Amino acid sequence: PRTMFFAVLLALLGVVCSTNLDRWYMQTSSKVSASGAKISSTDYHPKDWHSVDVPATVMAGLVADNTYHDPFYGTNLKKITSGPFNVPWWYRTTFTVEAATPETSTVTLLFEGINYRADVWYNGHLIGKKEDIVGPFTYFEFDVTHLTKRGKENALALAITRPHDLGWPPENNSTDLAISMYDWCPVPPDQNMGIWRDVKLRLSGPVIVQYPMVETKLPPGRTDFANVTVMIELKNWADTDVEGELVLTLPTLTNTELARKVKLKAKQTLEVFYLPSEYSQLRVHNPALWWPWQMGSPVLHKLTACFIQGGGALTKPSSCVKDVDFGLREFKSTLTERKYRLFWVNHQPFVIVGAGWAPDMFQRHSEHTYEKHLVYARDMNMNTIRMEGKMEADSFFNIASKLGMMTMPGWGCCDAWMHWKHWKEEQYRIAYASLHSQIKRLRIHPSIMMWFIGSDQPPPTPILEKYLQILHEEHWPNPYLACADNYTTILGPTGVKQSGPYAYVTPNYWLEAAHRRPITQMGPPIEKGGAFSDLIEGGPGASPMAYDSWKITVPAKDLWPINDVWSWHTGYSKGIFHNLRYFIPPVNARYGESKNAREFLYKAQAQAYESHKAMFEAFSMLRFYSTGVIQWMLNSPWPSHMWHLYDYYFNAGGSYFGTKTALSELQAMYSYQNHSVAIVNSVYRTSFTINKILLNVYDMLTGEVVWSVTLTDVKHIAKYGTIWLHDVIIPHTHKTLHHLTSDVFYVRFTIDAVEDETHKPYTSRNEYWLSTKPDVVDWKNFTWWVTFDSSYANFHPLAKLAPVSLDLHWDVVVPGELVATIKNPHQDRTAFLVSLGVFNSENGERILPAVFSNNWFTLIPGEEMKINVKFEERAPAPRKVHLAYETYNGVVGGTPNQA
Repeated sequence: PRTMFFAVLLALLGVVCSTNLDRWYMQTSSKVSASGAKISSTDYHPKDWHSVDVPATVMAGLVADNTYHDPFYGTNLKKITSGPFNVPWWYRTTFTVEAATPETSTVTLLFEGINYRADVWYNGHLIGKKEDIVGPFTYFEFDVTHLTKRGKENALALAITRPHDLGWPPENNSTDLAISMYDWCPVPPDQNMGIWRDVKLRLSGPVIVQYPMVETKLPPGRTDFANVTVMIELKNWADTDVEGELVLTLPTLTNTELARKVKLKAKQTLEVFYLPSEYSQLRVHNPALWWPWQMGSPVLHKLTACFIQGGGALTKPSSCVKDVDFGLREFKSTLTERKYRLFWVNHQPFVIVGAGWAPDMFQRHSEHTYEKHLVYARDMNMNTIRMEGKMEADSFFNIASKLGMMTMPGWGCCDAWMHWKHWKEEQYRIAYASLHSQIKRLRIHPSIMMWFIGSDQPPPTPILEKYLQILHEEHWPNPYLACADNYTTILGPTGVKQSGPYAYVTPNYWLEAAHRRPITQMGPPIEKGGAFSDLIEGGPGASPMAYDSWKITVPAKDLWPINDVWSWHTGYSKGIFHNLRYFIPPVNARYGESKNAREFLYKAQAQAYESHKAMFEAFSMLRFYSTGVIQWMLNSPWPSHMWHLYDYYFNAGGSYFGTKTALSELQAMYSYQNHSVAIVNSVYRTSFTINKILLNVYDMLTGEVVWSVTLTDVKHIAKYGTIWLHDVIIPHTHKTLHHLTSDVFYVRFTIDAVEDETHKPYTSRNEYWLSTKPDVVDWKNFTWWVTFDSSYANFHPLAKLAPVSLDLHWDVVVPGELVATIKNPHQDRTAFLVSLGVFNSENGERILPAVFSNNWFTLIPGEEMKINVKFEERAPAPRKVHLAYETYNGVVGGTPNQA
């Protein structure tokens, strides 16, 4: 049978023989006098060049070999000027190519990312000029068959020139369409020049198979049937016509091969479509769909496509793409009646909850690092990551697809990508070629839900029209928007906003801003950042590192007081967010001034927990009036106090666990706007039967219950449902809380429920610390990046919390996983904001990353909690580890209490 023939053929052929060329040497051209022809000859012997593993920018390579030692420590990076990078840098490698066979007769080189422009030399020949090989997001291919020495050593060399692309000041007119960090961090001294993505040596027959695309169409309102279209791109490198057969296998959809006879003209690129109207196997009944992880299983299927040369004889296999992951899913977007953008997957509407991605400052990456970031994002119960002009490798999207995380890539803001009025012919050429390359390679990934054509602004109409043409030509199967802010273009209204804020706002901001105009009224309220519409970029700003991270980032002399070194490790030094000026006054006003760095940073975790939790809860409580929120940002490109949910070292502090709690499956949530309660189910996977809801208010200092209500009349909550308990008002003044000993009280909401899908019991726990003196937003005193308060809540009494000594025990379940029990044995005091860490017992170092089922929590008197912890372990000799804790009581009260 044909299936057996093809299986045997695949076993003999494998795939296109594709090898990553990863062992290189690099050197500044100021130290190299030889010509490109000489450097790219096999008899050239580099002396005193830097050994580098590609992909690697020049800075990444120089840091790896310790030319620049620990640039992120203190102000070391300031000492590295851009001067050494204002000349080209050479990259050089050698490799042996096996003797030719019919299956490997063609030799091609594929460059997936060169920043910014390069002369490319191969075996003494200039095969690409810097006028043509330009742009970090364009893929460049070269047929080097006739220049390759088979069975012998070959040499490849690139002379790479850096870009000049600035995001700051905004009025600059740089035009190199490169990679910009804008105001997230200092500008890398080399501006990421170098080979920053893979270089592939490919051996194949004359026709190469590449860039598959799978599009899924579901009938209206149905998920029990899918029409599937598959497209495969073929490229003929030969100077003659080539005939053959393209054979497609989709083993999880059908055990029948789908074969098409094709003929390619010399040098032709041909798109071959497999349509459901032609192949009944692509009309799939009861398909196993890919779903975001909170909505179902992210099922992946496999695709293999091979071109077999030889007309009817089928004797000369040429190339394959093998075992490519894809998903059956259909993303759409619509506008609500209020003109807010709402996204749908497989006919189900969902609210985006996610954060913005920041690559490493020097563009260092690995699959392992990608996975750590994505696991953290999913652990926080997010569903989406936005990527503003930061196009990660395919492995990032592969891992996201496996984890059921959605991604929103697109072009960046504020730099040359938005300097349209200064563009010339080269910029248009680079922009359009970049989009072709990126769409071709990204369209297969099920995790990608849409594409942003612009960021802060839409491109001018002629450029937008060309971008749309390219999306159509490359068969982009997902939604796209003109930009990530509230504009109307030839595509109509975007229905999204990029309104900020970007600096600290108090927890009541989000709901108050949304309610400044009645929700029933059409159109947005004046206060742009509130919990309405689809906030594609915004958040409560700074999220200072925890003390354990800060103390390994700077010398002891710079730990305290707050100085210019703190500012250096915040945002870009020339931008708006270059220090903590919007964060320090509120934390001092609300929690009190600090005596040292440890105390300030512990208070900062409390403030970051509150603010991030309040934002995500507000968007969840007003679901579908709010259609999405992207926290700015997820992570940091270097050790920073600005805009992250966990720091550069993967140390997760208050903002991480505030977010995780807010987005948990089932929660009772407090309204900072009117003190009522909402019950929110954040998953599509299951509804819940509710047994009871317990609402308790405690005196924070004594731990005594001062108000309590048990609700039993709420019996059920639907999948992805919200129930407002408008009649339940949490008391919040001294008049209604008669026995408070200070202005601070603690609120605990507990839900006892059963998952309807699994019939398993489920208990949810949510908590707040509140003040009888509220935060008061000054709605007349705001900008697009910050809204100030006229007065602040009073949490100063927290410094009077009595010391606590907690009982902490743990057992190692398997290497890399432990279960802990922590108990507050005191009957007259609260253990506030307990922070746990897992440590290497041999050297005392904190083990990161570590995933805690809960952290930065509060224990009422007598309360015991179980915590699960997972962390990376190195085989074959697991480390001896231990847990330790800190509390606000001990750090701020001045009595250290680590177990």
